[in-house]
Amino acid sequence: MAHLPCTSPRGGVGGRPVDKRRLERNAREQKRSLKISQRIDELRLLLRQSGISVKNSKSHVLQEGTNLIKLLLRQQGALEAERAHMLGLVQMLSAGGNTQGGARGGGGGGGADSQAQMQQAAAAAAQEKATAAATAAAAAASAAAASVGMDYQLIFHNAAIPLAVCSINGNIVECNSRMCVATGFRRDELLLLTVFNLVADAYLQRSFALISGALSAPAAAGAPPQHVDLPCKVRDGRPGGVLSVSLVRDDIMRPRFFAISMSPAPTTLL
Repeated sequence: MAHLPCTSPRGGVGGRPVDKRRLERNAREQKRSLKISQRIDELRLLLRQSGISVKNSKSHVLQEGTNLIKLLLRQQGALEAERAHMLGLVQMLSAGGNTQGGARGGGGGGGADSQAQMQQAAAAAAQEKATAAATAAAAAASAAAASVGMDYQLIFHNAAIPLAVCSINGNIVECNSRMCVATGFRRDELLLLTVFNLVADAYLQRSFALISGALSAPAAAGAPPQHVDLPCKVRDGRPGGVLSVSLVRDDIMRPRFFAISMSPAPTTLL
């Protein structure tokens, strides 16, 4: 004959009391696990909305989320460093230009030295290629093209006008064939220059102030891009028409790069 288990007055089985603390602990763990699963589901959805392919496993979602955070932090650091470098370069070249102006008023020999120093500083800065900014610009262009189903790189390289892209420290990072024809430089030569190398000497000092002001000025969402037109020069210092420079910002209004175009037709400047 089967015997029924003995139940104690306190609710235990076989004389053992029920461990209420253990039950409460299990309930808390289940609640915490549910919250973690919900957050991981939200992160998975966010990653997929950002165009990142993720598996359903929690470990893969967390790994991709970590990679995205690291990438964004690197890009932010690179952009902030380039902005500080650009402002420092503008201040240095502006100081050189002021020295040049004083030397011209006093004689002329010192002005030539200042001009040579300014050109050397610009050339040295041009050698420091803005790899991070170029990568960020390319990623932004690819994302924009994918969102509307258009190949913007194809459009850029086949445009009927001279076009170029500069990082925020002024380095030319991309150009189309029309820009090469208009300036007289080969593509590999242009990618070693800055936008300031294409500005007419008489307007060089003013271009520093205008571009520095565009970088440091606050911008509101929906406002038109900051834009300046400058007389330009081409190979061997010959006049080259008008250089149009527009500052391009991202969705949170950080400066990302400069869009450059060249027009042979004279316009009212500045």
